[in-house]
Amino acid sequence: MRSKKAAILKIFVPLYIFISMQENILQKPLHQIELSDSFKEMASNHNFRTLEDVLNWPVNVLLQHDGFTCHHYQELRNLLKQNNNLHLLKTKAL
Repeated sequence: MRSKKAAILKIFVPLYIFISMQENILQKPLHQIELSDSFKEMASNHNFRTLEDVLNWPVNVLLQHDGFTCHHYQELRNLLKQNNNLHLLKTKAL
């Protein structure tokens, strides 16, 4: 019985930690994330407080936001890729 419980814990504890880390970066204030000052200024101008706020918009709409540049898009994309969250970036137009 113990071995089954240990096996389950070996699988689900790392998975829980991984999921918790993903949620954490999405809800962390942008000023606490390693982003350029330019990105943080643009985000502040649009009242984006977290990555989750930014990711509510598809890329084509973000690019229409005043001050959101292709450089900001690439920075966002790289950050998401580094944190295994690239799938959250909405690339299809509304």
